[in-house]
Formats: sequence, structure tokens, C-alpha cells
Amino acid sequence: MIQGIVFDLYRTLYDPDNEKLIAGAREILEFASSRVKLCLISRKEGGREQIVADLGIEGFFTHIELAEDDKEPRHFQACVDSLGVPASDILVVGDRVKGEIALGNAAGMTTAWYKTGKYASELPSTEIEQPDTIITQLSEVRKFLDLTS
Repeated sequence: MIQGIVFDLYRTLYDPDNEKLIAGAREILEFASSRVKLCLISRKEGGREQIVADLGIEGFFTHIELAEDDKEPRHFQACVDSLGVPASDILVVGDRVKGEIALGNAAGMTTAWYKTGKYASELPSTEIEQPDTIITQLSEVRKFLDLTS
């Protein structure tokens, strides 16, 4: 049963090309945060901390994990620790199979590849990069939470 969600920021919740939230992002954050604990994970570069503040979405998250460089297993462990639920009960939603999906799988989390945009053609090349599910709309995250409410 999903008790927490780790969301990637860039190209999953936020569109850096248009400098706005992805369609449906605020709605899924509102829905999800009323049911489970949320963690946001991103690289720190490019003023992303300020972007989160400007978007007014920081209040949806129990924890925001910003990596100085590339995301690493320790960043996902920080989300597990802050959410206070087993890794197996956490869903990772991200747009990169070679990034969030691989790291989420390695941590024992359930993974949902948000297959859209820039990295939609970046296919898994190893078993660890294989997502548990593929979504093309953020609203599809609801299916994981309707089971828990």
C-alpha cells in the first residue's frame, strides 16, 4: 500500500521550458498530499529552491531533497527517512529511467515513469531502469492512491 510519494521536480512537476507547472501538477499534489506524505527531489542547480517557492508548492511536501550534483541513493534514503514509511510503500514518479526510476528501484520503491517530453525516448537499458508502471498524465498517480483511501 502506497503511503508516500517521491516526486521529481524538473519535467515531472515543472516545465522549465515554459517556466510553469506541468498540466495537472497542482491538482495531483493537492489530491496526493491529502492522502499520503510527499517528498520532492531535484538537483539544486538553476535556482530550483526558489522555483519551488515561487510556484507555491513547498507546503505539499513533508521533505524537499535538493542534490548538489546528480541524484544519488542517499537522496532517496533521505526521503524514506523523512516520510517515515518503508521504502516498499513509497511510489517514485519521475521522467528519467536512468535517473529517478533506477534510483527508486534500487531503493526498493515502486516506480512510475512519467513518459512524456524530453526523456520519453530514453528507454530502459538495464533491469534496474525498468519502471513498475508507465504513466503519460500526472492524474494517473491517483490510481495508486485510490487504493489507500
